[in-house]
Amino acid sequence: DWNFGGWFYRSTFDKPIVADRLFEFDGRTAMAGGIDGEVHFGGVVGSASHVTLFGELARSEGVAGVAGAVLSFGRRTNVAALLRSYSPRFVSLHANGFGERSDTKNERGFYIGAETEISRGFRLTGYLDHYAFPWRTFSNPLPASGRDILVQCEASLTRTCDLVLRYSHKKQESSESSTDSLQRSIRPMVDRHQQKLRLTATLQAGKNLRLKGRAEATTVAYPLLERSEKGFLFYQDIQHKLSRSFTLEARLIFFHTDSYDSRLYEYENDLRGVFANLALYGKGWRWYLLMRWRVADIISFSAKYAETRKEGVASLGSGLTEILGDVDNRIGVQVEITW
Repeated sequence: DWNFGGWFYRSTFDKPIVADRLFEFDGRTAMAGGIDGEVHFGGVVGSASHVTLFGELARSEGVAGVAGAVLSFGRRTNVAALLRSYSPRFVSLHANGFGERSDTKNERGFYIGAETEISRGFRLTGYLDHYAFPWRTFSNPLPASGRDILVQCEASLTRTCDLVLRYSHKKQESSESSTDSLQRSIRPMVDRHQQKLRLTATLQAGKNLRLKGRAEATTVAYPLLERSEKGFLFYQDIQHKLSRSFTLEARLIFFHTDSYDSRLYEYENDLRGVFANLALYGKGWRWYLLMRWRVADIISFSAKYAETRKEGVASLGSGLTEILGDVDNRIGVQVEITW
């Protein structure tokens, strides 16, 4: 099986856009076009039962492209590999390509990932992603490179209890503030190493009650600067379905990191259409309560109250969003009517 396609777009603005950095979009008109394709083979390449080859090539000022393959070995093992190359000159207003950065430009990389079901209820997944930025970026004055490694083990201990253990290591070159032998301020390019270890347990305690807990620890090190820090996070989650139309969810989180650099992210459920993936740092705790109620077939009501407290701070945030004190509490209410 195979399929090929192509695309083109032209965007025009009533006022010219002025770029503030080199290789950014400048002017009133933007154009981009490309071609893509996919070819699928069944059981004809080595021991793989299925092979899919795919790729895309686009041009807009510069050239960007990806090429990859997905191999399936029986029903239990899949392997994926992908090469990407995005020119620093590539400017596409609507691109969102695979990569370390989200702007689909100034990046080259190689990714390989695999998943396998070792036995029933026991799955192992992982990936390696090596990338480089051939031109300087907003945060780094020189070209830089990096590498991500992740390994995850998922185990279903019983029909109601699941465990997930994840380890990740991220190495990336970055420009950091330091001082030289004469105590002058400098910003050398150094390696930043970050390791994370996470354990998540989920228990379906009853038909309408689910418990979920997580413990996560991280370390951040700069070997050249002889600097390191650490952090940890723990939370307990409870979800109770009181009736077919009414659900309550609560979570209590404790966190302690040395600084923002060793922050830990915590994704949480929220009102529909709201994305909540918070970066927690410093020392403190957070809790929230989320309620969902289907009042009628066409009316749904939901509300969330969340509160974060930090120790040893006089204010939270900065600028126009600064909050005086050590408490950040918020409430959200949503009513949905569908017909």
